[in-house]
Amino acid sequence: MIRASIIFLPCILAYSYLDDPQVGYLLSWGGSVFILLAVFLGIAQKLPKDLGFFQQFFRPYLYMHLLFATYTSLTSFFYFLHLQGYVFFEKVNVSEGQEELQALAFAQFCCLLNHAAYAYGQVINIAKYETQEKEVEIKDIYILRVLKYAIGFYVLSILMRLTGLFSAVALICSYFSFFLSLLALLKSVEMKKYILLNVIILVINLGLALTTGMKESILSIIILLSINFFSRYKVATIIGFVLVANLLIYLPLYTNQVRALTWYGQSGTVIEALQETYKIAISEDERSKQMVQNSQWSFLYARLSEIAMLRKYIDYIPAKRDFYGLELVETGLLGIIPRFLRTDGKSIDQTAMERALSAGVLESFIAEGGTSAKPSLVADGYMMGGFFTILLCGFIYGWLSTVFSLACERWFGGYTIGTTVVFMSTFNLFGLAMPIENVFAALFYGILCLIVLRVATKNVALESIFSKKQ
Repeated sequence: MIRASIIFLPCILAYSYLDDPQVGYLLSWGGSVFILLAVFLGIAQKLPKDLGFFQQFFRPYLYMHLLFATYTSLTSFFYFLHLQGYVFFEKVNVSEGQEELQALAFAQFCCLLNHAAYAYGQVINIAKYETQEKEVEIKDIYILRVLKYAIGFYVLSILMRLTGLFSAVALICSYFSFFLSLLALLKSVEMKKYILLNVIILVINLGLALTTGMKESILSIIILLSINFFSRYKVATIIGFVLVANLLIYLPLYTNQVRALTWYGQSGTVIEALQETYKIAISEDERSKQMVQNSQWSFLYARLSEIAMLRKYIDYIPAKRDFYGLELVETGLLGIIPRFLRTDGKSIDQTAMERALSAGVLESFIAEGGTSAKPSLVADGYMMGGFFTILLCGFIYGWLSTVFSLACERWFGGYTIGTTVVFMSTFNLFGLAMPIENVFAALFYGILCLIVLRVATKNVALESIFSKKQ
């Protein structure tokens, strides 16, 4: 634990320079880079040697840690450039005043505190991955059986969504479907069996992601595929990623078109959105080029990071309202109750958006092209009580991620099924910085699903569930 305390050194350094906004911001931002390197390189704590680096990448201290840190801390750099008057890396405007930069530096320091506590909570449990015994180790996996489970979970998620009940459980079922199909694809390539079938399912998953208009759905599939294949096919994965990256530069434009044509009661289709995106992308006129550039830059500085919203929540509390304290914990606990059983009939998204409305965040964020102004875990941590609760929320979040990952590996056949399927499906929340209502709801229903799976498989040989001679 003493060795892991190195994670907090950037916090001390950044705090001492908060009076200088540029230096203070860069030290806080660089501090998150340092923490990532300290964990990934085994400086804060030696990584388990039971698996290679990429073979254990979906354990929370690597994959989810990277997602959490990137979204909460690192992507704010584009907003920092925006305030300095840059568009991409070209200075085109006058820099914002010192007051704006000072507010940004303070918000980034809050992100650093949360990140440090999150990483520390994970690091203190890393050694347990090597020492704990697994109840069963699954070696052979039958591809077609895994695909049947994937289809079953997908059908179950649709049925639950149609009923409008337990949306959190429906989301978990859809995650199970996706991660099982991803496992089947990896095994099919490895064994050179049923490859075409699994590629068709992958295309369907990508198609479904495209219909959402949400960048996260599309990016997550590409990131997960890249990480999984990189350990086995490094050169092919790099080439494929570069080719896909050339298409991803138009992703912000595409999501804008989907929202314009299909959201808010519009009658357009995803095909029309694709056609419109393609037409703008290949156009040589200056207006189209400017539209592409604007969509890309606004995506980077306004939508990829939530630092601008965090600044506004910090301005609101405690200057215009006292800290929420345990009131947010009560709100989080209420988020567990299904909407149809609540007397106020509100969804957990609505209760989270009420804080955005009270703080005046909603209007400004929508004006900048955002679609939701719900507070992140960092913002809710700050609104509960300042620095202390930011640290507390981050630590508990990180610690729980490894606790549940360890349990999944112990109960469900080790890393392959335990972490890459069960943990990633039931506790996907730990890679995201969600509002406290969503955290409580996702955690509760994740635990509930984990218990159901544990009871259902406790007296059944897991080898018989996933394996069969091929």
